[in-house]
Amino acid sequence: MQAKNEKLRGELTRVENAFTDYREKYEIQVGLVTELGQKTAEVARLTEERKKLQEDLGALQLSMTPVEDEPEAARGLTTR
Repeated sequence: MQAKNEKLRGELTRVENAFTDYREKYEIQVGLVTELGQKTAEVARLTEERKKLQEDLGALQLSMTPVEDEPEAARGLTTR
């Protein structure tokens, strides 16, 4: 009877340790999923910001394009 109890205690300890291990892994996984969601939102925001900056750059480059009969001194200036 005592040997059986010792065996069951050992099994209980093994199960408790496995449960603790899985709980810790679950908490880590939840943290990673949360961080992934935050990073995904940040990437979307930065992608939109990049798109707007590229549009601004395109408009600026277009405004700096030389026009016909423009004096050399005025080239490259945005206020012609």
